[in-house]
Amino acid sequence: MRKNYYYIAPIELWRGFMEEPDKILNDVLAFETAAYSTKEQAEEALGVSYGSWEETKKRGVELRGKKSKYCGLCFDIPRKLFWDYLKDTKTEWDNLLLLALLAHKTIGGRHGDIRSTNSEFMFARMAGYRKPAFLPKPQMLKSGEVKYGEGAKLHRYMKDKRTMSRYGAMLRLDLMNRFNNFHCYSQKGKRGYVFTFGSEHPRETYIKMMIATMGARGNAAKRKALKETIKAIQHKVGV
Repeated sequence: MRKNYYYIAPIELWRGFMEEPDKILNDVLAFETAAYSTKEQAEEALGVSYGSWEETKKRGVELRGKKSKYCGLCFDIPRKLFWDYLKDTKTEWDNLLLLALLAHKTIGGRHGDIRSTNSEFMFARMAGYRKPAFLPKPQMLKSGEVKYGEGAKLHRYMKDKRTMSRYGAMLRLDLMNRFNNFHCYSQKGKRGYVFTFGSEHPRETYIKMMIATMGARGNAAKRKALKETIKAIQHKVGV
């Protein structure tokens, strides 16, 4: 049987990761474990040696039973990276980086696809929500304090769009430094950014994509804007 090199679990299951990383990672393992009938099958597929198979299996069945809460969009984490985080204590920034990496995968995939997005959307995925509109709003208490509730630690980096943009840029820069297959490109004056998990830098991919779009049907203003954008990028990178 081919070993499963990725652990896959719904993004909702990752909510609260900043507060309790070990608990969430163990829940992810249990969620995966519940997909197998026997201990032997699970150990071979997931590359794990269970200390308590029955308890892990029971927890996984409980999590999979909550279909209304845990279904749909998933994070997929490489098995090697998963165990690196589960075995060793990480800093808060390390935990943020992991969430940012997984969030980007849900947006663009891990096979070289690219997307243009923004930091607000990325942070929503990091918090375990499909889009910013689903994020729970902070509550103002009578004492004047703000109650963030679920994912309180992450809210520190999500105070407003400017804060998210700043931390988002820092996270993407660090992702490029730590993961060789992650590339990101922000075009000055343009909203969002382009990224890829492929071998080609998104800047070159973006140019090809824009050139290919020139043949598509559209109004004259749009075609003119595309030509100007391509020309500006090609001049900047020396293409």
